[in-house]
Amino acid sequence: MKNATILMTMVSLASLMAACGGGGGGAAGAPPAPPPAPPVIVAPAPAITPIAVQSTSYANAKGVGMQITLPNAAAANFLNRTENIQNGYALADFFQDGTYSLVTFTQNYTPDGKTAGSVYFFKKVGANWVNSTAAVLKDQTGCITPRKVIVADFNGDKKPDVFAACHGIDRELAAGEKAGEYSRLLLSQPDGTYKNTGTAATGYFHGASAADINADGYPDIAVTDNIGHSQPYFLMNNRDGTFTPDYNRMPISSEANRTQCAVACPLQIYSVELIDFNGDGKVDLWLGGADDKSIVGFAPAIFTNPGAGDFRNAPRTVLPSVIGYPLNNPLDIVFVNETIYLSLVGPLYTNYGVQQIDYKTLSSKVVYSNTGKFSNGSVWVDWLIPLNKNIVAASAAYSVSIGEAPAPAIAVRPTSYENAKSMGFAAVTLPQAEVWAAAYARADFKGDGSITLFSSHRTYDNKKPLAEATAGVMGFYTQKNGAWVAEPGMIDSAVSCIEARKAVVADFNGDKKPDVLLACTGYDAGTFPGERMMLIASTPSGVFHVTRIGDAGFYHGVAAADLDKDGIVDYVATDNKRDAPLRMFKGKGDGTFSEVANAFPSSTNFGGYFTLELLDINGDGHIDLLAGGHEFEGTRTIVVYGSGSPVFTAGEVKPLPATEATAGVVLDFVKVGDKLFVGRTNGGASGFYTKLGLQTIDLKTLSTIDLKVRDADLFVWLLPMADGVISDRTDRPL
Repeated sequence: MKNATILMTMVSLASLMAACGGGGGGAAGAPPAPPPAPPVIVAPAPAITPIAVQSTSYANAKGVGMQITLPNAAAANFLNRTENIQNGYALADFFQDGTYSLVTFTQNYTPDGKTAGSVYFFKKVGANWVNSTAAVLKDQTGCITPRKVIVADFNGDKKPDVFAACHGIDRELAAGEKAGEYSRLLLSQPDGTYKNTGTAATGYFHGASAADINADGYPDIAVTDNIGHSQPYFLMNNRDGTFTPDYNRMPISSEANRTQCAVACPLQIYSVELIDFNGDGKVDLWLGGADDKSIVGFAPAIFTNPGAGDFRNAPRTVLPSVIGYPLNNPLDIVFVNETIYLSLVGPLYTNYGVQQIDYKTLSSKVVYSNTGKFSNGSVWVDWLIPLNKNIVAASAAYSVSIGEAPAPAIAVRPTSYENAKSMGFAAVTLPQAEVWAAAYARADFKGDGSITLFSSHRTYDNKKPLAEATAGVMGFYTQKNGAWVAEPGMIDSAVSCIEARKAVVADFNGDKKPDVLLACTGYDAGTFPGERMMLIASTPSGVFHVTRIGDAGFYHGVAAADLDKDGIVDYVATDNKRDAPLRMFKGKGDGTFSEVANAFPSSTNFGGYFTLELLDINGDGHIDLLAGGHEFEGTRTIVVYGSGSPVFTAGEVKPLPATEATAGVVLDFVKVGDKLFVGRTNGGASGFYTKLGLQTIDLKTLSTIDLKVRDADLFVWLLPMADGVISDRTDRPL
């Protein structure tokens, strides 16, 4: 075998020399050929993600997030020197390259006033708009007066399409001339181009807005046509690039609530928008017109969608008229932070202003007014958009900027369970200082419509003597640039309890603002001496005031609700320094409490309860009590059904199924549909918190459906999802 190996080696060497030009055939002493150059690796071009088309034209117009400078007529390469852009423009990702491009419908300023303009597409190259129409559009037919251009996905291909509301000759008609004209529709095609067609009917289309009214997956169009058809109406999408007029979905005529009128009496309704004002998932209808108090005048109003997009008998909310300014005709609307902004002109368009209206109270004021000319020669602004917490003109030619009204406060819910589990929270990444905290909570603590974090963490080591136990640290954090930033000025003392086990949110002092109740166990070792709980209460100044409440106890669990239905929040807590660990405290509405004696069934009067929650488990309108703790010590996990009584003494007690010893400690409860999810860990001889368990219980049978247990040196609270639960910590998944 040795000789065979040598032979094979020699043969291999000879083959290698021949392949490299050695061993014959080459010139004597010739250097070996250089190795081949490494292949050139071309990195793949980054994937392009087109900008998504939103479900309504309002969202597509107001959500662009930038103000634009329109193309200069001299550099725009228009077909005619008499063309220019006034109101007819919109932004979308028309070239599907992940950037915003511009579509414009020009006006052709010819002496006769009835020559149509053209359609153009522009791409941004550097700081300039470049006419790129030829790449996507062959037929550039426009209209005489393009009053509003809107964007929606009309043909269902997930690309932006365009509808131009056109109203024809914009002057007094001469003999033989007719009011109105066809509007235009640009539909995206599979090859990336656009098909330009006219709509089926002519009209004086001054306003338009698109949204899916009949829930068929295709946006329909609301138009105003106060001359052609004497009323606003809907163009219902036929799902094939065509539309059918529907005159029967608009509010019906009446003295108190009318949008329709006979041909001889066309109401002055010029503007329309489809917006979900009340947040119920259905677009509502806003109509604006000349509110001049005449027989044809129309006060701007919101018609709340009663369902199925049928507004014939929709509830009407009339918006307040402007007082003290000659502004009576709204041309545009922005709705943000529960606040309406109307872009208004006066008679003959000689005055301009912006009216701010509180959607809920209808209180209003004029926040901008102007009687002079802007840089482009116009005296009125075409469109408004929200941008960087301001309301600004969509076009940079208008120097209009109005600070947004502050966002409304997020309402505090009636129970601490709802404030923790029913706010739609996603999992949170805690600040580095709070990663070992168990007592934290989120709410709109600043009252500005944003979510603030409260957290308390310990500073002591329970392996050291009690004399060395130091107080914890607590405080608030707000989000800035995606990170939590400490807000020390929000609290009058950062000194927390030695060991804070749970923080719950409710309105404990009756000011309709969130407060925090902190369950404190004290030094968690030795004789467990206990500690008083803490209330972190809101004040008119915005600085939270810290007070100790109650007597010292080992308060491991706490939950809050209005148990006696007097409009004041009460709370229950577990105190394992007592033989009967469940305690109830009645709220007085000012941040103070008194204990309620004999509030629980006698069967609960023994140790072992560390976790509890207050929520309506069976849907009967009464708050029920869930309690659990150390099952390995014989404590039963239970539900005590509420009966409408302010106490649970006579409540029916039902045991919930226990689990194996590796998950015999109850940590948290969450109800999702007909299921109860129980967060668990281990305890006793096997140690504490080295396992993570999740039990699923069928609430109809009170039997275990599923139990999962895994090794995990951590603790988590649970958050409900549509079909289950998740951990509320991003760094501690279930």
